[in-house]
Amino acid sequence: MATTDLVRDGRAVRSTIALKMLMAVSGLLFIAFVLGHMVGNLLLYQGPEALNAYGELLQSKPAAL
Repeated sequence: MATTDLVRDGRAVRSTIALKMLMAVSGLLFIAFVLGHMVGNLLLYQGPEALNAYGELLQSKPAAL
């Protein structure tokens, strides 16, 4: 298969761009996940009331997935 066959109608370019966009979105979701857990863990320094309120909030929310 020649290289020119891979780029016919720009399909190869669109697929690599789609893969890069998927990687960017998954990276943003991972960063949001880590930051959310970091904020939850930092509530430890706010005292037991803040940590208990955070725990109650987590238990009261329905499962997203």
